[in-house]
This record gives sequence, structure tokens and C-alpha cells, in this order.
Amino acid sequence: GLRVVTASDDKTARVWDARTGQALTEPLRHTKKVMSAQFGPDGLKVVTASWDGTAQVWDARTGQALTEPLRHANSVVSAQFSPDGLRVVTASDDKTAQVWDARTGQALTEPIRHVKKVMSAQFGPDGWFQPAFIHVAS
Repeated sequence: GLRVVTASDDKTARVWDARTGQALTEPLRHTKKVMSAQFGPDGLKVVTASWDGTAQVWDARTGQALTEPLRHANSVVSAQFSPDGLRVVTASDDKTAQVWDARTGQALTEPIRHVKKVMSAQFGPDGWFQPAFIHVAS
């Protein structure tokens, strides 16, 4: 509870000191607005999702990218860590969700396809991805 991460239309996410409001890292930069940002379960990583068609895993202490961008064909609107922090699931306007290795940035699944934009996806409490938790835009 001592740090906060924000996502912004200014094409960045930021990690802040929750007590002082001071930035703790350099901005986590994308080329278009950042739709979401979330800490990993250990608090050492942040994952961001952006309209630039990527998600990115960052070091929450330094602001340095830890993986290559996790690429989709259209905007990434949501990115979430698994409960153990080893995987990330992304949801995209390209009508897919995908599971990635949070350490390497490599895709662990084929794209999970829908007929409309995927607005969010999350892992089940046991850490395994459960497609029933995918929310699709109407």
C-alpha cells in the first residue's frame, strides 16, 4: 500500500509514492494512451496495456522494460498478471485474448478468438487461465 501505479492518456504509466505523491520511476512510455497498469503480485513488476497495440512488463523499481512488447494487431485494453506473477493475459480490440510468459514476453497460447472486441480477461484464483472470465464488448 505504499505505491500507486497510474495509466494515462499522456502515453505513460507512472509509479508513485502513495504518501508523498512523488514519482518513483521515470515514466513507463508507450506511443499511444495507456489504458491500464497493474502491479504484479510481488510488487516488483508492472504490466501496462496501450492503444499502441502492445502490453509491456516493467520493473516497478526502475521503470525499465523487462520484456519485448506483447503485441496485438489493435489496441490492448487490459493486461493482468496471474496470481503467481509468471504469466500475463491481455485483452484486445483485435478480438483476441492471449497468455504470455511474464519473464520472457513469449506467447504461451495461440490467440483466443472472439467475434467482437475483448474488453478484459483474467486468471482464475488457481492461476490457470479460464476463458469463462473473458468479457466481450457488445
